Amino acid sequence: MQKGLFGGASMAAAALLCLLVPVPGLFSQTSDLAPSLLREWSGARAPVERGLEYLRSQQLRESGAVSGKYAVAVTSLAGLAVLGAGYQPHQEPYGPMLKRCIRYILDSGRSGRGFITEGDESESRMHGHCYAVLFLCEVLGSLEPEEEEEVARLIKRAVLIIEGAQSKEGGWWYYPENPENEDEASVTVCALQALRSARNVGFHVDSNRIQRAIRYVLKCQDSSDGSFAYSTKELRRTTYALSVAAISTLNAAGVYESKALEKGLDFMKKSLDSVRNPWKAAEEEHAFYANLYAVQALYQGGGEMWSRWYPGIRDHLLSKQRANGSWEEDRYSREFATAVAVLILEVPLGYLPIFQR
Repeated sequence: MQKGLFGGASMAAAALLCLLVPVPGLFSQTSDLAPSLLREWSGARAPVERGLEYLRSQQLRESGAVSGKYAVAVTSLAGLAVLGAGYQPHQEPYGPMLKRCIRYILDSGRSGRGFITEGDESESRMHGHCYAVLFLCEVLGSLEPEEEEEVARLIKRAVLIIEGAQSKEGGWWYYPENPENEDEASVTVCALQALRSARNVGFHVDSNRIQRAIRYVLKCQDSSDGSFAYSTKELRRTTYALSVAAISTLNAAGVYESKALEKGLDFMKKSLDSVRNPWKAAEEEHAFYANLYAVQALYQGGGEMWSRWYPGIRDHLLSKQRANGSWEEDRYSREFATAVAVLILEVPLGYLPIFQR
């Protein structure tokens, strides 16, 4: 197989990657996990189950959507949360929920020639589209042949939408139509993760676009402290949330070792050292969004930063879970916050290929 994440892959390699989908029943077999993982996972199993049950209770049976706000994004994240616990579409108790999530995403992709949207989501449409592609790619290998073919057709069209939406600078913007040639970091990380997941299961992804995206991210970095900016047009607007998203973007593009990455991780370390509770590093920004990417960046790096960060985040999330299994989030919705919280807690389990080391 050609070297590099976005090089050509053989069908054998694609088939091997498909084997990395969640395995039925493993979520209930945590006693088989390594002792270090058991320590990290300690106490999180029951809260994760309550979170999944809350998400299932919020799914509309007729459409399959989870949440009425930003439904494409939230439904996709909820589906990923179920997969992240080791459940598959043919497995109870969450198989029927997953199948409805898939059907909703398929229905949402029919009217836009591969652009996955409800049509009335006025903000962050590309976020939802990219989360949907990520979900469909992560679930693809566990589907029956007929359904797999239908999902694969949508993924292929959706990948072309993402590739065609890239700006001249190499980033992505909130909408697939971008006449002003704008871009920003949060959409870029979603787009790159979607493309990586598609590439992992055998879809063609233009490697030139990935290289342009890497150069875009690197242009956003402040060389003085290692933080990352909102976009190349707003280089003074650097934050912790944008920085962890950028680090995850580089990881998604296959960059695991570089000076830019080292500087970014050093910025993360300093930001985390300045607070007692690691959640506080992003509390004034988009905390759930930021920590979803922080968990990926730190899990990939492992080591002391991960071993210090994850227990603090885990304990914070467990302390904030509501009696009905949800988490509160002011800007978006409880369903969004719950799906993200569950995903953060699940990362050490390694069931989602996109999160694996």
